Amino acid sequence: MKTLLSTLAVLAALVLTTPGIPGQSPAAASADPGLVLPHAPTGLTVPVGWEANSLISLASALTTPASVVVGANGDLFFTESVGASCSASSTTHVWRLAMNGNVPAPGAVPVQYTTSPIDAQALTYDPVTSDLYAAGTCDQTSNVYRIPLTGIPEILNPAIPLNDPDGLALGNLPGLTSAQLFITAQDGLFAMDLGSGPIPTVTPIAVDLSTTGAANLGNWGFPIWDDNTQTLLATNAGRPTTRKTIEITFTSATTATAQVIGPDNVPPLGIDQQGVRWWRDESDLGLVNDSFGTPVFTPCVGNLGVASVATPFGNGSFFVIDTANAQLHRLDRPFTASQLEVSTSQGAFVTLSLNAPPGRVSEGYMVLASASGASPGTPYGPTLAPINQDLVTQIAFQLALANDPLTNNWVGFVDSFGQATAGFLFHPGVVPSGVTINLCFILGNPEYASNTAWIHVLP
Repeated sequence: MKTLLSTLAVLAALVLTTPGIPGQSPAAASADPGLVLPHAPTGLTVPVGWEANSLISLASALTTPASVVVGANGDLFFTESVGASCSASSTTHVWRLAMNGNVPAPGAVPVQYTTSPIDAQALTYDPVTSDLYAAGTCDQTSNVYRIPLTGIPEILNPAIPLNDPDGLALGNLPGLTSAQLFITAQDGLFAMDLGSGPIPTVTPIAVDLSTTGAANLGNWGFPIWDDNTQTLLATNAGRPTTRKTIEITFTSATTATAQVIGPDNVPPLGIDQQGVRWWRDESDLGLVNDSFGTPVFTPCVGNLGVASVATPFGNGSFFVIDTANAQLHRLDRPFTASQLEVSTSQGAFVTLSLNAPPGRVSEGYMVLASASGASPGTPYGPTLAPINQDLVTQIAFQLALANDPLTNNWVGFVDSFGQATAGFLFHPGVVPSGVTINLCFILGNPEYASNTAWIHVLP
């Protein structure tokens, strides 16, 4: 009876609460990260509740960062921009920064990783083999490299030069047993079968662009593989005539279709642990939302140099290298959810992870919810809770106090490490499709509010 009553209460609240506009492709509703405010210690702008830390200057190794990945042993690997249109140099080394978890190891500085320079600046990493792969510069090139733990670069296509490979991504196609290295080249998409031998088989992929408005793939690039959807994201399709940001869905090992999913010339940066896609537009990092059928960029992290690079890691964190000063930053979200989307027909249990600020241990917390977004937020003492208070907030508050199964552990104490785990039980049919639930957690005395996490409800 208790669960039935709580279910009816939530359903009634949602019926009376207006959901947000349709949004983040391909999710059901817009992603609202909360207000973006200045963060004085780093000079960046970040959403409410995000934590930002400046870790180390990489200026001893980098003038203009081009790429960064988390690689072997959790260390960071990065390259310099090269090529006539963006650098006086035609080659770069891959550099390595030893890490101790989420901070540089004591005394660590960038060290040269490759034994010889390469004419490639875009990086990707294979966690199975610990190999790095590299391709592309700001000029015309033809080589794709594998860089094993020895640091000795190996050209993977010595007999099959590619026409200006500008980017690469690692993924797995249904029906194939080995990983594929996807390469965006001038007017073409190619797949290297990494299980086919030391010199991989190279296969061209025929991409149907009929729905995109691009006549050809053109001088495109910045590919990212989305494991959740088994699709490839990239931008500048059709360049120089168009600069479409597209998602490629594979219909076989040699054919694919493309659709426009973002504003022109907005490259994807990565996919986080929740499945949220992150993008870059000039000097901002952020999200792509759909506004009444038109994809729009929503900035989250700003005041960076143009074309700054970033990579998600861990549970809700990012490493960012600012191209304005080669400064390495770490961005953390203290509050995360295990899923980006749930099905209203199937239901789900979403795990919520709480990490209180340093020094805030063994304190009481509460999780808050809203179906009305995170901006402008709700004042909470001297701070701002990134949810818009509505009827869902009030009902969820009462259910949390009653320790209802729907709001599992929404009231409790963080442990001696400042951590806690809660859960959100979505009963089938209770939350209608098209609703987005924003959540955050708060501490008291002094008042503290985390970042917001959001969950989209699909059919």
